[in-house]
Amino acid sequence: EKYRDDVLLLDETMMTYKWMRERQGPHMKKWNIQFPNQYHSPRPMVENNQVTTYTMEEFLALNGNRPEHPCFKAGAWLGDVMGIAEGGVPSWHLVPVGLVAKIMKKGSDLTPQEFLEWYNKPGLFPKEPDFYAFDDRTWEWLARRIVLEWRAKVAYRFAN
Repeated sequence: EKYRDDVLLLDETMMTYKWMRERQGPHMKKWNIQFPNQYHSPRPMVENNQVTTYTMEEFLALNGNRPEHPCFKAGAWLGDVMGIAEGGVPSWHLVPVGLVAKIMKKGSDLTPQEFLEWYNKPGLFPKEPDFYAFDDRTWEWLARRIVLEWRAKVAYRFAN
């Protein structure tokens, strides 16, 4: 198989299952990932009078501030989907840097130089499909829209 061994993907939704830590955890030794409890939930859950879950805030407190392994987010926080204030991660914010956003401690940001380094990376934004070749019911149309939206988010974020 062709895969990148320099990137670790953690699916926040999959982190809500107990087996995720047990099955995937051993494969994360290279990154020294630490799980604060058995599984993730935006709202603490109690089993047998013990809290068995961890919030994303707790997970990022252990894993989110290591320069050798920066963290990125694609999509919404699970806490956002569940209507939790600030997505359940009040000490962190998302900085758009392409088709993903860099997870950073609140109060910190990319410097203009760091931003330019990210934005000028070759292939940061994939070539979008031709506008006239696909209608709005196709995957290609949606992919084009996503790329253009992220380009606009990044430019807007750093223009202001």
